[in-house]
Amino acid sequence: MKLSQELAGFSEGKADVLRKAMGKKKKDILDNLKDEFFAGCKERNHDLIKIEKIWKDWEAFASYAFNKSHSTCYSYISFQTAFLKAHYPEEFMASLLTHHMSDLSKLSKYMDECKRMGIPVLGPDLNESFIDYSVNLNNEIRFGLGAIKGVGSVAAESMIKERLTNGTYIDFLDFVKRVDGKVVNKRVLEALAIGGAFDSIVNVNRANFFKQDSNQTFIELVIQFRSQFSKSNSNDNQLEMFDQETLTTMTKEPKLSDTEEWNRLELLNKEKDVLGIYISGHPLDDYSVEVKHFCSHQIRDLDLFQGPVKTFTFAAYVQSHVERMGKNDKPYGILTLEDYSGKREFRLFGDNYIKFRNYFIEGALLYFSASMVKRPWDGSLNVQFEQINLLSDVSHKLINEINFRIDIRNINDAFISELLKVVQKYPGKHNLKLKILTDQVNLDFLSKNYQVNICKNFINEMSAFSSDFGLK
Repeated sequence: MKLSQELAGFSEGKADVLRKAMGKKKKDILDNLKDEFFAGCKERNHDLIKIEKIWKDWEAFASYAFNKSHSTCYSYISFQTAFLKAHYPEEFMASLLTHHMSDLSKLSKYMDECKRMGIPVLGPDLNESFIDYSVNLNNEIRFGLGAIKGVGSVAAESMIKERLTNGTYIDFLDFVKRVDGKVVNKRVLEALAIGGAFDSIVNVNRANFFKQDSNQTFIELVIQFRSQFSKSNSNDNQLEMFDQETLTTMTKEPKLSDTEEWNRLELLNKEKDVLGIYISGHPLDDYSVEVKHFCSHQIRDLDLFQGPVKTFTFAAYVQSHVERMGKNDKPYGILTLEDYSGKREFRLFGDNYIKFRNYFIEGALLYFSASMVKRPWDGSLNVQFEQINLLSDVSHKLINEINFRIDIRNINDAFISELLKVVQKYPGKHNLKLKILTDQVNLDFLSKNYQVNICKNFINEMSAFSSDFGLK
């Protein structure tokens, strides 16, 4: 601003317009001021060659303008956050998760960063969680009670205050008797149960909280029991008119059964409904080997493509599928897919939809071969599916063999005996190869007696012998 006033005689208002144009990267306004700036400089007998150099520098600066005073502040904050992340990683990441708990895209991003850093992020726990994300004594991040949808800060504060005042909750009924029923109501209890907050004090599947008994769920029975229990404690004199049998019946404790069970996918979906993210697992976890070794991209990568791409692969979980009729009376599909990186909506038309629509069942785990093409009518990029397979078929169709690399110094009779137990436990149709590593030469061996079924459990157990393996 000062330079334009001194060099070209700009008024303070005109100089401020120049500043805003540079700060907001508005080149059209900058171009309109150029002639006036040069005319003012010429009138004051400045060297126009130098003025041209100044203006070009200003134009370059305007393409990425950043105030020095701002740069200093941001640099200082960057050093502070880098220090915190390096020396207090768990606390730093817990703070980030708390700050972005309502932004699911950023929450997933920071969850991935925790995984990369080797920091466990655990689900909510009635006896350990606070309102926000926190770090426990084992340097693990614990999900906050206040971050559970349907709980709220008032109920969370009430439960935490009772725990800190009178000790941890022994079991579910102990919890129900102690908390304030006015704030910890049915909706709160259901959200806590689905989110897994009671997992540490009960040893049953979460589905049992919702088991129907006489047209009432267990949670509804508990609320009824809590009401009678509170009345019996506050009105002892009034209840003396009842005999002991009637009194016992009125305050009979409901029993939590262990007969109901949600399957893994159902449990994860319900958990995500109240937590916003998957905590105890992910629908793709059972096929992590296929995802890691046979997928070239993730869903979030699709937005990074700048032009057509011939072939790429990814795996995803079908979150939803809706079929509609177009104006030409032909069906089209609206498909929402999700993977570890996030979710995305796809619209499929014509033969590309008809060919694959039988795969689009909610909950299906699929493996996609696709290409990125330009739409002929507007030139925008669009994903076109070339081939779709069930993720469960990938290992049979794409994997022929697995090759484990083993250091010869680790091999002894006990090693061989334990290795054979694992190999015999997973018979299948895939070839098993061992690459024996020595100081001077590497030897490849193909097993003629055993073929294996390559799956997550097999690889997990084989990691005791070698975590270094390759697939073909």
